Amino acid sequence: MNNKNFENKHLEKIQNLKKFKNNFKVALIPIIMNINQSKQSKIKAIIFDRDGVLIDSEYAHLQSVELSLNKQNFSLKKEDEKEVVGMHPDEYTSYFVSKYKIDADKFKEYQYHFYLRMFQKAPLINDMIDLVKKLEGKYKLALTTSSNYETTENMIARAELDGVFDKIVTNEFYKRKNHFPTHI
Repeated sequence: MNNKNFENKHLEKIQNLKKFKNNFKVALIPIIMNINQSKQSKIKAIIFDRDGVLIDSEYAHLQSVELSLNKQNFSLKKEDEKEVVGMHPDEYTSYFVSKYKIDADKFKEYQYHFYLRMFQKAPLINDMIDLVKKLEGKYKLALTTSSNYETTENMIARAELDGVFDKIVTNEFYKRKNHFPTHI
């Protein structure tokens, strides 16, 4: 499947996800700004997640999986997408290896190669990046992600957030993916 067909196939899903995220951001930004203005605020630090908050990387994940499966003569099916959305590549790799009996090492190699390419094009979520910049110096700011340091540094540079975060925690810092970071 070529890139254009993939984009058309997933456009509605991506648009619905963006509507949800935009509604969430519209509600979240005034709340955080009101906290910022309150002199009685006990908030000392704010932790931001990377994917889906500062960068819309969902398309990069879906596209990289699609291209990786294509390299091994399979295609991403609609029912497979839920295994990718919001998951770390280590988690969805085992799913695809089991389902399609593909070589795990090749899949990981292809997926990471394609992901790096697609991630360069992933859109930044500018409202949230602007919010981070407004909060700089007022709170301790941290960034956490189950992704790696290399792509996180790439996103930070693209967003012009160098030096903004007091702490950055990536998957190299903890053993369990998502939900249970042990280093924070």
